[in-house]
Amino acid sequence: MKLQDGERRTALRAVKTPSEARWHYTDVRNQDWGYWVAVCGRLKWDEDGVLVAAEPLIKTDRVCKDCHAVKEVVMPHMRDYRKHDPTPVDPDPPPTPSTTVKAYQGARIDGQAYVDWYGSNDASDGPWSIGIPLPNGSTALYESHSGKGVCTIHWGGSSGAWPPKAFDTGAADKCHNHGAINYYSFGVPTAGITAIINKTSTAAGYLDTLFTAIKNWGNPIIFRPVWEMNLPTRFDWGASNITPSEYLQLYKNIWQAAADVQDGNGTVWSNTGNNTGNMTFFWCSNVFTAGGSTPSPAAMWPSDGTNNTKYVDIAGWDGYVISGYTSPGGRYNLIHDTILGLPGIGNKPLFIGEMGVDAAVTSPGKAAWINDFLNNWMPAHPRVKGFSWFNEKGSSQQPHIELGDALGQKNGAALTAFKAGIASDYYGELPVLSSSWPTSGKVPFPA
Repeated sequence: MKLQDGERRTALRAVKTPSEARWHYTDVRNQDWGYWVAVCGRLKWDEDGVLVAAEPLIKTDRVCKDCHAVKEVVMPHMRDYRKHDPTPVDPDPPPTPSTTVKAYQGARIDGQAYVDWYGSNDASDGPWSIGIPLPNGSTALYESHSGKGVCTIHWGGSSGAWPPKAFDTGAADKCHNHGAINYYSFGVPTAGITAIINKTSTAAGYLDTLFTAIKNWGNPIIFRPVWEMNLPTRFDWGASNITPSEYLQLYKNIWQAAADVQDGNGTVWSNTGNNTGNMTFFWCSNVFTAGGSTPSPAAMWPSDGTNNTKYVDIAGWDGYVISGYTSPGGRYNLIHDTILGLPGIGNKPLFIGEMGVDAAVTSPGKAAWINDFLNNWMPAHPRVKGFSWFNEKGSSQQPHIELGDALGQKNGAALTAFKAGIASDYYGELPVLSSSWPTSGKVPFPA
């Protein structure tokens, strides 16, 4: 990467090794127009001090969390690279998060969709795609389409893996360094369900490995175990496969294993831990309708007998609009009110774990639904502190933000409505993570 005329590149971090450092640059031409662009990443040099690589990590109109308020460090290896800029300008510190932000907006970002519909040359999902620049890379494409950097990125272990998939610290670091919140789902097949309910030594070993890896990683993470439990057959832990009491034992045993590793003596199911450290436990049901085939999740709520159950940090639901038009209120009011009436919910934040609207939903259409949800329903329900859009390809539905108001339509009215809606200061944007955030402990949510 060559230094372009009119650009300034300023090192902001001391070298981590003799040949690597963080850096950012500002485009002076843009400064003349009243704004600046920051790109945070790494520079690498060979043994002779020749620049051999420049790897951008973040592109934003703010300095990333690792760079802000750090005094400039002039490094010998940077002198030739900075020869056009003898008096570099120290950037302004990043603005503090707006007090008007009331909710996070995030997504499950599927890479294959961007290969098929936008010609990306990389099919990796978010967060693995972070750092791949436009016109490729699913995370960069999603954020360019939505107009904001995502606050949360949804990923996780397979619902059918036993032993559980290893926690990918590289992926977690990508998300965290991007300035977003890791949102991790954890499911288990029937063999794992039985083992966890019965607290077998094999299950204890598997969970110890997973939770120790998350603890050692150390940063705040949303952890969603065995979700959509009230759907009858979608998952092995569903309402037609295990009883509510079995589900509660499964959920509480997972929670206790995490608490023992995080806060106790380190032995799974020693019952010595009372909190789950950097893991924000997310109890996530599915929407339901009165008299429908999907029951209320109330019987599967993990109360501890107090008015603020320890087993849940945030609560919420998944809910899609697939064919016939159902308003946001028609789809979400019942589950919203049900959860707020559960014993021990206290003042816990609510969060929509998965959502999406089919591109071909009937009149008044997808754009109208999105507009109503973002501009009306969300502000009218302030306990809901965020949502994660399921931008996933793999079914006959097309829930992606880019698709609609007609089947197969791309970059149409639905995307326009989504982009305009989250442009409001009501919804957060990158960088969510900042120096004011804890380096461990629970994920903070907007007030």
